[in-house]
Amino acid sequence: MAVIPLQGRANGSDIVVTSQLATRVWQHESKVVEGFSAKYGVDKLVYYEAHGCAETAIVREKQLKKR
Repeated sequence: MAVIPLQGRANGSDIVVTSQLATRVWQHESKVVEGFSAKYGVDKLVYYEAHGCAETAIVREKQLKKR
């Protein structure tokens, strides 16, 4: 599992949890999935954090989203 903050234009940012890092980054870059990321141009990987299980990844995602 990985937590991946992504950034785009004009204050657009998103934080997601995924078990398929390369696929999720490609989806954001290619804008193949409609939604927040495509609308606000969120397509740049800022960094990623690897986690051993989904539960810890979700806890960290929520911490980052509160900032």
